[in-house]
Amino acid sequence: MTTPIEKVLPHLTRVKRTAPGKWIACCPAHEDKSPSLSIREMDDGRLLLHCFGGCAVEEVIGAVGVDMTALFPERPSTPGAGAKPQPLQRLPASQAIEILESETMVVAVIGGDMVRKKVINEIDHRRLIQAVSRVQFIAQEAKR
Repeated sequence: MTTPIEKVLPHLTRVKRTAPGKWIACCPAHEDKSPSLSIREMDDGRLLLHCFGGCAVEEVIGAVGVDMTALFPERPSTPGAGAKPQPLQRLPASQAIEILESETMVVAVIGGDMVRKKVINEIDHRRLIQAVSRVQFIAQEAKR
């Protein structure tokens, strides 16, 4: 059985392990001169991908040549295939804080550029919208 990390890492360039279960690499979805793609292997085998250049996960995995299912471990085929699905696990607070720190930095940098009347390109605009969306999502999840 091939793990998600084995399906994705071989297709990336300039891969560097930064900690157990964490890597950085050049993003295959945009012209990346230095690694901007963060890869994290969760305890259950799922992969989290985050491009600091603003690429969506779908763009990254599309450029790798796999689909979203590659980010999740294969389910073993068992006789009880009709069993109740497991509830979705909540994002641990430490990960939510990491995401919030990253996304608020994006908002601060692009917002600062806007205050200085710097012309914001389409990529920066999309990334700003994505950051705001992620912050709002985590805020909603925290209220649950």
